[in-house]
Amino acid sequence: MLSIKFFVVFFILFLWVKKMEKGFTNKIMQILDEYKYPKIDFVIDPTYRRYYDVPSEVLLKVAPLLPNGEERQNYSPAVKDFIDVAKMDARILFDLYIVSEREDERLSIDGVRVPIERQDLVNYLTAKALDEPDIYLPTEDKKYIYLWWD
Repeated sequence: MLSIKFFVVFFILFLWVKKMEKGFTNKIMQILDEYKYPKIDFVIDPTYRRYYDVPSEVLLKVAPLLPNGEERQNYSPAVKDFIDVAKMDARILFDLYIVSEREDERLSIDGVRVPIERQDLVNYLTAKALDEPDIYLPTEDKKYIYLWWD
């Protein structure tokens, strides 16, 4: 009988924690909206929002709100891997999107601009990815290497 009560309490606690995790993207969007990054709000799908050129310091500010860092954009590195490089160089810029108010609520990072002299971080990200980036090229101003995964 004790094991059934334990299971019920554990299950209720599990559901409560899962409920607490829901809505994390709304908090992240509030933080990102305080900054003036280029972004696109898709009218067709109000649960999807994209942000460009998000600095490392801001990614690190929203990182504690993520329930885990395992999310990937298909074959890209996991979000936790992008957070690792954000800690290593404050000049890195991220392209990301947020899916909110759906069962697959998430923050995904699909693009990154790494300072051109930080080939070590480019190597780190490509090693963490499940496949090569779809785009791997220097930016027009030759200050960054742009990596993007479809």
